[in-house]
Amino acid sequence: MTALITLSHGSRHPQAVGLIDELSAAAANSAGVEGYSSHLEFNEPDLRTAVAEAIADGHKHMVIVPLLFTRGFHQKVDVPEQLAAVRQQAQRAGADVELADGLGTGLAMEELLSRVIARDAPAGAHVVLVSVGSSDHAANASVDKLARRVAARRAGGNQAGAHQSGVNQPDVNQSDAEQSSADGISVVFATGPSRLAELAQHHERMHLVPLFVSHGLLLDRMYRQAEEINAAQERRITYSQPLGTALAEVVAAQI
Repeated sequence: MTALITLSHGSRHPQAVGLIDELSAAAANSAGVEGYSSHLEFNEPDLRTAVAEAIADGHKHMVIVPLLFTRGFHQKVDVPEQLAAVRQQAQRAGADVELADGLGTGLAMEELLSRVIARDAPAGAHVVLVSVGSSDHAANASVDKLARRVAARRAGGNQAGAHQSGVNQPDVNQSDAEQSSADGISVVFATGPSRLAELAQHHERMHLVPLFVSHGLLLDRMYRQAEEINAAQERRITYSQPLGTALAEVVAAQI
């Protein structure tokens, strides 16, 4: 019997765990397995507890899916450390655990964000992709690349003159589609300097799309900044909700 165990970063936001649980249940239902949630920090259960619960329920094979978009510190350090501990735990019970890929910034996320933008963004609004951000340059770069690909998809790949996020410049080996973003999408990192006010000086209408799995204090702060700009500058900034259960098929595909 196989079980799905999602592994989120965790959050102090009171609504974070509920949406993670909904995602885990939806993904497990899609994959036809039993689902469990776990968290790296702030919330319970942690990964060891979730693995123990799955073993107690009779599962001999567990697939752990990190709910992380980029290969930053958590994916490179925290996840492997916890995986090593739970592998020993599972082996003692005659079970095994498998680490799947995280959510990533590949084609599946490109398609999902494109659908969210088409559904939520008002006509003519400048789209801003809001990411947590990372101390890892490559992790931030992957978000920038994702934004450029989504923008190129929206523009049909015909517009040039990318609007850069200010975090990185296009790599020399990127495709033309990645390097052309049609001034359609900017990237803001919630852990970095706020650029919303600056962007609002150039765009009367903006729409924020969170690259967030669930609710979080950082995301709430970005929403508050948007509302403050709306009130002070008579701008119109709208925003989507975190991706939540829309990620179910992405997670289920890892089983």
